[in-house]
Amino acid sequence: MQSDLEIGYIKPADTFHSLEFDSIEVLEIVMCIEDEFAINIGDKDIESFKTVQDVINCVTKETEK
Repeated sequence: MQSDLEIGYIKPADTFHSLEFDSIEVLEIVMCIEDEFAINIGDKDIESFKTVQDVINCVTKETEK
């Protein structure tokens, strides 16, 4: 997955819709995060993601286990 967005451009309050990410791109992001942090993110969590902050919160929760 390759995005034209610069990392400094993405803010925690941004929605995936506002960033123009479709559901496949969100899944690709989640898979990369799972690999990077050696965690598993549940389907219900993924379905609830609306903003970048939602993902940050989930990763924080999962890495603190």
